[in-house]
Amino acid sequence: MIRWQLNKPQKILVYGFLSLAAIYLLFCPAVSPELAIRRHLLFTNPAHLLSPVQKGPMYGYYAVPSIELSSIWVKKNAIGWYIKSSGTGP
Repeated sequence: MIRWQLNKPQKILVYGFLSLAAIYLLFCPAVSPELAIRRHLLFTNPAHLLSPVQKGPMYGYYAVPSIELSSIWVKKNAIGWYIKSSGTGP
């Protein structure tokens, strides 16, 4: 059985990288609109995380029919996509 042993500077580097990756995944804008919607569903209603996401007729409009507030507007900035607003209709 191979055991990986890291010295102290390597541990700091690995834990630092994992911490920065977790912060980026949780708080920075997403790389796609659907990923932004999935992250929004994860924090607001985790039970509907795997619900289908439908692209609407207008730019930036998406619908998740299985949830109560089914209309979601996403917007793109220089870093990525984020949820602009969500509600019951356009």
